[in-house]
Amino acid sequence: MKVKAVNSSVIALSAAVCLSMAGATAHANGHSLLLDGGEEALISTIDSFHVKVSEQVADGCLSNTAALKDTMEAELKQNGFQIADRVGSRAKGLLVSAIGYQLTPASLCAVSVTVAIELPLVVPVPYADSTPSGDTTLIVYKYDVRQELLTGPKSDMQKRVEGAMQAAANTVVADISHARSSIFTKFPEIKQEFENQSR
Repeated sequence: MKVKAVNSSVIALSAAVCLSMAGATAHANGHSLLLDGGEEALISTIDSFHVKVSEQVADGCLSNTAALKDTMEAELKQNGFQIADRVGSRAKGLLVSAIGYQLTPASLCAVSVTVAIELPLVVPVPYADSTPSGDTTLIVYKYDVRQELLTGPKSDMQKRVEGAMQAAANTVVADISHARSSIFTKFPEIKQEFENQSR
């Protein structure tokens, strides 16, 4: 089975398909998980990450690729997240991508850095009701954390990229903290189940 990475437009399409198939059931407090959950519902219960690094930086613009993973993991651990050896039922993929090259003059570099949380989702496929293998497909939704283009002297590019890792980790922590506050307030059952599973 081919798994594709998608962006938020797929989520909107999936929601539209779901709405056309069935009505949204409201929570006792007036909230509907289908309509009020969104991205926050997907990230609110993440407490473990498997950090992956994809690096295509040429011309000596990045001298220590391993430091990107180490920096990201250290920041996440410091904020209470667990680091896993592989993606699993609890551990989500955190993809760090760095692409760059030397500019002219040779003392300058450009490095593009992106960080995204990878979330596997099973979504309905339009017009697939009679398909023998089912009417759903698996996709990998990427929750974008940080996208940044760094340019400047080759001599300090490594330090700047590591700084971008720290900033991205802080964004991950802040986004998940905000999502938990929102989702756990709207849907206390999710909070209860999350706490039960965390014991």
